[in-house]
Amino acid sequence: MVPWLIGAGTALFALSPLITRSLTNLEHDHAARRWALFVGIFAVSIYGGYFGAGLGILMLAVMALALPLEIHELQGLRNALSLIINLVAALIFLVHGHLAVTDVLALLLGTLVGGWLGALLIVRLSPTVVRIVVIAIGIATTVKLAIGT
Repeated sequence: MVPWLIGAGTALFALSPLITRSLTNLEHDHAARRWALFVGIFAVSIYGGYFGAGLGILMLAVMALALPLEIHELQGLRNALSLIINLVAALIFLVHGHLAVTDVLALLLGTLVGGWLGALLIVRLSPTVVRIVVIAIGIATTVKLAIGT
């Protein structure tokens, strides 16, 4: 199921400019957009806190449809939300004894360094290039997971 979920999120993100243009009659603060954002991020957070694969692309897809922000702003918001989601999930797993603490510390270090270096790179790229890279990574991840399962 995971490859198809990531593939759907990638497709939704890729099509979000077209979908957003068709939603121009809805103001950005319209209740439907706000509802879609809250419900979408909540659902993605539950999924991402448990499994994690594709969390970023799914959050980008939801936010790209609901928020009037550029890709660089969406990436920053995604990073902040990912941090919160993963911290809450880690605390829950830690409290229930389902967490290998040394592995988590290694992942934490890698995530912090990767997020910091990724943010430095993203601000140097054009929004179009970032969108293409995100879509390409989403497609590659979908294919890799689909072949491996």
